[in-house]
Amino acid sequence: MDGAGDLIVAFTFADGFIAQRYNVANESLGPQILINTNGTGAEFPSVTMDNAGDFLIAWVGPTHFVQRYNAAGAAVDLIQITSDANDFFPSVAMDDAGNFMVAGVTRTRPFPSHPTPSGTTRPTNRHR
Repeated sequence: MDGAGDLIVAFTFADGFIAQRYNVANESLGPQILINTNGTGAEFPSVTMDNAGDFLIAWVGPTHFVQRYNAAGAAVDLIQITSDANDFFPSVAMDDAGNFMVAGVTRTRPFPSHPTPSGTTRPTNRHR
């Protein structure tokens, strides 16, 4: 959710998934955004939004990606996170500077506001 109460929702359909932005009054902001329509098993979208309305969506497919968007819903860049097929169910968070964190089942990785990873990949779950 951004500072004005606008939010983004991503949902799957038969051939991929789409996202829709909504304002605080639950009215659609712009058209639906086609995120992935290649039918290659893209699923489990996770979304986050900063205070200005910029957002990103992570998903699992044959490889795992994060797509960054500006507040108007235009794609900014596509970042491949990992090709590890065992790292399912991404979860993303973003701060107001555009830095973001992607956590999966097996690893967590920080990213600065540009698409180069920062810091080290850390294990997400450790069984004791």
